Amino acid sequence: MSTQPQAQHNRRRRYFIDKRIQSRMIGLTVLFTVLFASFAVALVKVNSGGGDNLMIIAITGIALVLTLFIIYYGLRFTHRIVGPIYAFNRHIAQVRDGRYKNDLRLRKDDEFQNLAISFNTMLSRLRERSEQGVELCDQLNAELDKLEGIDAATLSKIKQQIEQFKKQQETLLQS
Repeated sequence: MSTQPQAQHNRRRRYFIDKRIQSRMIGLTVLFTVLFASFAVALVKVNSGGGDNLMIIAITGIALVLTLFIIYYGLRFTHRIVGPIYAFNRHIAQVRDGRYKNDLRLRKDDEFQNLAISFNTMLSRLRERSEQGVELCDQLNAELDKLEGIDAATLSKIKQQIEQFKKQQETLLQS
């Protein structure tokens, strides 16, 4: 399902997609890491009588490296969650505006793949219904042409309404 050009198109452009969510997730993780490191340093001080500076420096260094590691992988992980949410919001806005030609495509490692499949199935059904509406308009126009005994003004009005509906459906299919 994924091709190389599509993968290029879906590459990350920014580190933060939704700063509020991503900052909160990473911040909480860093906070827990700092609390853990502080607890470890306090434990070393208590167990060593408060004087093992080398151990405290080692724990602080490990905590710093761990914090940087968590920030880096936190950003990568949150992209797998926040990126799809961003894509869903964008596609929902398109559907709301009557444009449902393009399927939602997520990156291979993104979360919510099953939801994207369901969303694309919904879009496919909407397209099918619009196509059926266009076909129905053509059939109605053909049947109206066969009718006799209806005055031209009424027939013209009915055909205009059918054509208006048909154009709406075709617009949905093309956008």
